[in-house]
Amino acid sequence: MEFGINMESLRVINYGLVMLSNTLENILLVDDDVDHLSICSLILRRKNYAVRILLGCKNMDELIEVVREFRPGIIFMDHDMPGVSGLDATRELKSNPLSKSIPVIYFSGQDNVAELAAAAGADDFLRKHFYMPKLLELTARYTA
Repeated sequence: MEFGINMESLRVINYGLVMLSNTLENILLVDDDVDHLSICSLILRRKNYAVRILLGCKNMDELIEVVREFRPGIIFMDHDMPGVSGLDATRELKSNPLSKSIPVIYFSGQDNVAELAAAAGADDFLRKHFYMPKLLELTARYTA
C-alpha cells in the first residue's frame, strides 16, 4: 500500500494511464460546455465508469491522441464547438482505423439532432438537455 492506495486494486493501461480495476469502461466526453461536462462526468463516475473530459476539440491531433491514450469504450460528442465541430470530429473518428469501431453518441440542443448525428456518422444521439437515465441507458447499451 502506497499513499493510502491499495496497489492491487489498480491496473496499468497502455501509455501509463491508471484506472481502478473495478471501473466498468472508459468514457470520453467532448464538449465545450463546462456545466454539461461536469454533470455528465459526475453521473457516469458515480455509476463506476472511468471518465475523461475534453473541453472542446481544438484540433484533430489532440482528439486522436486522447483516444489513443485513453482507449474509450464510448465517446459522447457535442455538435456545436469552437475549433473543430462535432460533425468533423465524428467523421474523423469514424474514418480512422484506430477509432472507427468506438461508438460515438452525438449531443446537441438543436431540434434536428437526429439528422446531425446521421450526417456525422454517429452511432446514436442525445438531445441536450436530456433525461439523465437516457445517458446511462445509452452508455450501458454501447459498452455491454
